[in-house]
Amino acid sequence: AEMHAALLRNPEDAAFAPEPFNDFYRQSLFHGYIALTARRLEFIRQRYADMSAEVRLLAAKVLEQESAINEKFRTVFDQRIPSQRTRFHGRLHLGHLLVTADGGRAGDLASSDVVLFDFEGDPTQHISERRIKRCPLRDVASMLVSFGYAAQSAVRVIMADEVSNALPRQALRVWGRFWYSHISAAYIRGYWSVANNASYMPPSRPQQEILLQSYLLERALLDVREDIEDKPEFSGMPFRLILHLLDAEAERRLGE
Repeated sequence: AEMHAALLRNPEDAAFAPEPFNDFYRQSLFHGYIALTARRLEFIRQRYADMSAEVRLLAAKVLEQESAINEKFRTVFDQRIPSQRTRFHGRLHLGHLLVTADGGRAGDLASSDVVLFDFEGDPTQHISERRIKRCPLRDVASMLVSFGYAAQSAVRVIMADEVSNALPRQALRVWGRFWYSHISAAYIRGYWSVANNASYMPPSRPQQEILLQSYLLERALLDVREDIEDKPEFSGMPFRLILHLLDAEAERRLGE
């Protein structure tokens, strides 16, 4: 939230001046989402045979949900949301954060600060697309997804430990979800406490939720290709997030 505020401090500079989140932009955003959905579902069909049995189960469920995905995105188009588009990080995740300690004392987290780096945006997108200003809640969604990957990484490490082999996989998954829920709630509370009155923040919680949910769904669709091609061990993650955003209870029952 402090980073987003800093990026708004020089509105006289056209490169940093806020732009309206108007009807024209919402229409463009919605059609972009529809095109992204079509591309990713086609990619899933092309790579379906290469997936593990567990991931294929999730992928098949996602392929059945094209209409539901598009309807979820339509909420951004159907409702006028007071907001602004500004500069933002563009690919915010835990790998782009450094925790620094005051006075050079390593591990002194009580007096530490956080440094964000790598503002090039999403390297899978063309530079012209990365330069488009967007609502900073897109960064919030990206960080929330990163917490999910951190939880999944921890579960995988524990499962690989011979001492932990006796632990039921479902129990580990529940613990991972608990940690994710706790850290995500703390993150959102902290962000909202700083940014609640920011010019880009929609005035009502339902409007904030609509934007955040759409950015989470967009991030999951973008991650489908990246994970299958570069991080196959995490390829089930974006599918689960998509299904969770559409029907959280149904997603939780999968694999039980």
